[in-house]
Amino acid sequence: MNPPTPCPALNELPPPPRDKTGWPWTEATPPPAAAMPNGSPWPKISIVTPSYNQARFLEETIRSVLLQGYPNLEYVIIDDGSTEQSVPVIRKYEPWLAYWASQENRGQSHAINQGFARATGDILGWVNSDDFYMPGALADVAARISPGDGFIVGELDYVDARSRPFKRVKPSVERGAWYSCPVKKVGIKKFRLPYPAMFWTRDVHRKAQPLAEDLHYMMDLDFILRAMATGVMPQVCESLWTGFRQHEDSKSLSRSPRFNLEAFRLYWRLTFQQGFRSLPCLREACRNIAYYCRKRMSLAMNQKGLLRATAWLAAAILAFPSWQTIRSNLGAFAHGIRATGKIPPEPSGSQPPRPS
Repeated sequence: MNPPTPCPALNELPPPPRDKTGWPWTEATPPPAAAMPNGSPWPKISIVTPSYNQARFLEETIRSVLLQGYPNLEYVIIDDGSTEQSVPVIRKYEPWLAYWASQENRGQSHAINQGFARATGDILGWVNSDDFYMPGALADVAARISPGDGFIVGELDYVDARSRPFKRVKPSVERGAWYSCPVKKVGIKKFRLPYPAMFWTRDVHRKAQPLAEDLHYMMDLDFILRAMATGVMPQVCESLWTGFRQHEDSKSLSRSPRFNLEAFRLYWRLTFQQGFRSLPCLREACRNIAYYCRKRMSLAMNQKGLLRATAWLAAAILAFPSWQTIRSNLGAFAHGIRATGKIPPEPSGSQPPRPS
């Protein structure tokens, strides 16, 4: 069993770079009370960070975990074969890590699974190597999460490469009629559960099983759906827990169309699995392939490939022929023609809320 990660004080950690100030560089979270509000001891929280070539952000991630002041922390980092300075950054903080390893590149899902295989906490979560936790997040999670089948999701801020927030994302769950819900055991029609701000108990992890290692973009959505298929109901919380970074190298920006393509593949295979309703899953599969075609249309228009853009427009319409989607795609196509050399603007719903 891994020992809990020592909870270091700010002056015990390596000094930050001279140009870095504020959280989590020159500020730390004060330790919480000796016991939880109900008098019970603080549960062990295991955090896993998968790392791959994000050295310029990794130190901020590590410090945001270690400086939580949380008294029962277990922190695991799995580097997935980084080729730059990630490993030296990890080594700086090795005394405060329960475990870390650098392995050959086998993908983010495999790295996360390797970390959770080492974790022994009562509450689990993962934070990517370019994201970070807000002050006091872990103590707040421990105080709010339900025991047993606890699965809780808080708020996050989209932040830029300099950690400046520019958009708040709040979790939400919308109930619906049974025939509109992809998952049979919970009556949820739509949901927005931002994975960087989600935590769950060991019981939930045992039920949902490890992440699907053949998924590289939507493994979080797959995990959430499989957890709900066992009857777990997500709990949403209006507390800010995470900074979710958007930068030129992040997967959510640089490979945006691939998210929709993988979501199509995910929902397509869930269509035929027990615990899921075929028609709602098929609808989500078609909706995501339509979004993929829409983004390819935008790319073709930006490259002044009118014929290719027209073909992708037709594919988007055929994939999900709802009036709202058709009108949105036609409007974007027309705008792209008028604004020569510009990408047609994405509608507010062009990237489905992750997860959805």
